[in-house]
Amino acid sequence: MAVVPGGLKGVTTHKAKGAKFETLRTVANMGAFDIAHDIGFATASGAGTSTAEFFEREEIFLPITPNEREFMADDLGAERVRSHILHEEKVSDGHRPPLHYKLMIRHLYVHVPFCAKVCPYCAFHVHLGGTTAQRGFVKALRTEWQRAREEFSLALETIYFGGGTPSILSAELFAELAEELPSKKNGSPSNGPPQEFTLEVNPATVTPEKAAVWRAAGVNRISLGAQSFDVEMLRLLGRQHAPEDISQTCALLREYGFENINIDLMFALPGQSESKWKATLTAALACKPNHVSAYALTYEEDTPFFEKLQRGEWRQDEEREIAMFTQTREVLGAAGLVDYEISNFARAGFESRHNLAYWRGADYLGLGPSACSTIGAMRWRNVPNTKAYVERIAHGESMREEKETLDAATRSKERIMFGLRMREGVALEEFGADASHLKELEMNGLAFEEAGRVRLTSRGQLVADSVAGMFV
Repeated sequence: MAVVPGGLKGVTTHKAKGAKFETLRTVANMGAFDIAHDIGFATASGAGTSTAEFFEREEIFLPITPNEREFMADDLGAERVRSHILHEEKVSDGHRPPLHYKLMIRHLYVHVPFCAKVCPYCAFHVHLGGTTAQRGFVKALRTEWQRAREEFSLALETIYFGGGTPSILSAELFAELAEELPSKKNGSPSNGPPQEFTLEVNPATVTPEKAAVWRAAGVNRISLGAQSFDVEMLRLLGRQHAPEDISQTCALLREYGFENINIDLMFALPGQSESKWKATLTAALACKPNHVSAYALTYEEDTPFFEKLQRGEWRQDEEREIAMFTQTREVLGAAGLVDYEISNFARAGFESRHNLAYWRGADYLGLGPSACSTIGAMRWRNVPNTKAYVERIAHGESMREEKETLDAATRSKERIMFGLRMREGVALEEFGADASHLKELEMNGLAFEEAGRVRLTSRGQLVADSVAGMFV
């Protein structure tokens, strides 16, 4: 195994054998495939993988000549080749401009760290911040995005603004930021605007002016951080909105054309009964969302909630959590929302494309302080400090930290861990050497194999984290 140097840094390739290597050396003279000659070994990952298939799988997009188009069409078919062409180079007398290799980015995450109040259960990089701090952040974020456009090629399918509270930004600041967004002018010309552009929103932060700016910027999906429709539970969670704010926000968003709305909810909270949870589920359904995310409370270290658990003021009740999880599936399922992932429920066609990309192991680019990126064999995290993030960008320095190189086995294990949480499951061949665990899971009634895919049973979903731990 080797890592491609230079412009293709982060793409892992394998040496091929015999005729496959000879074939690659032959077509290396065709221009874009000079990369095979430059690297010094074949870029196919073994028998049965063509050069063009490798380029497609690793999402390598290069200038292409008519001869290269014909060669790739033989491998991939004309329609698939068309999506690979950034532009054609005119070649005369055997000369052509130097090639510039760029990896293609299809999924973008943007982290906005500001909150009006930091919730006592939250362990993300979030903090308070007024207009001055927000303005400095937006300026830095625009610069980071400009750098990313130079470093990568774009064919964005999804954008996700998370936090923090992205909706805390004023309409003016969001409009300023939107000037740089690929949905407006910087996407791939042949790709068009992203299919899905999600914005996380808190009910207490929405105004008609903001909703209009979001819509104009290309946002077409809202993830509403409701968490609960119970006054007592909202107070416990440190939320600043009232139950009625949630339904009013949904109505306002629909006035501005937002039909794809997710409602975030939390269960297994201290003092929350099953009847209270069912009332919250019923109230959420009354808002007619097309998607609901329902997560059991996790006690994260370095949070006030975790400290109370450690002091013995609160205790976890596994039986109550299981009962609420079962109740969630029954109530939402009866309303037509399918659990396409253990904690995510959607009407047909309204599944989160962005999250599906994560769970299926797709590459993604993260912008903003603490944002993570996984591209090819590389993973990194931006500095989890907003002040340092802004300063580094202002000085032309890198904001990337915690860099690691991922091998194929690690990425495969991650796809298994996330894939088992999904209704679609995991392809049987993905397990490789870990297939030995499957018989144990089947014997214990936790998983089953059907039509070449492995899925968790209802019982297995209750212990999904433990099952995932078998593949770490």
